[in-house]
Amino acid sequence: MAEAYAGIRFDAAGFVKGELPDYLLQLAREIEAACKEVERAGLARGIAGNLSARCAEGFLITPTGTGLANVLARDVVLIEEFDFEKNVLKRALGRRLPSSETPMHSLVYARMKKVGAIAHIHAELDGIPGVPITESKLPYGTRESALAALKALAGGDVVVLRGHGAVAVGSKIGEAVAKIINKSA
Repeated sequence: MAEAYAGIRFDAAGFVKGELPDYLLQLAREIEAACKEVERAGLARGIAGNLSARCAEGFLITPTGTGLANVLARDVVLIEEFDFEKNVLKRALGRRLPSSETPMHSLVYARMKKVGAIAHIHAELDGIPGVPITESKLPYGTRESALAALKALAGGDVVVLRGHGAVAVGSKIGEAVAKIINKSA
């Protein structure tokens, strides 16, 4: 299902290597716990998937090239500003570069103000009644795939990215992850 991983597809000019501030560690621990839940459900495949949660400064997201089973709170990246139109990471802080799907997470948070968390897991949910699916298969980490995901999310809080897993939104990261796990069961 998944295309070969080729790294991030955006300009990471605004990334600064460093540690998350202490006050964001609780939310980072919630993301780590959600990653472990994905692993327990048998849905943490290779280096695929990414989780994020909104915070006052922007959002926290899992790092690129790391399987969800291996994500620790200290690995989570703070995204303060992403310019979707120019495909440029303007301000971010973390030990590692953020997920290649940062453009999609950024777009969803910008356009869906009530969304507090996003889970993108490479689960096979194609053909499940009531789960919207994108029209075509698109390369991951691109503006086109982000726009397709946003369009599909207008039809529900769990959607399938054709050939690229599922995305769920929720108020908290545990809720978003649970929605995908429940649909894949």
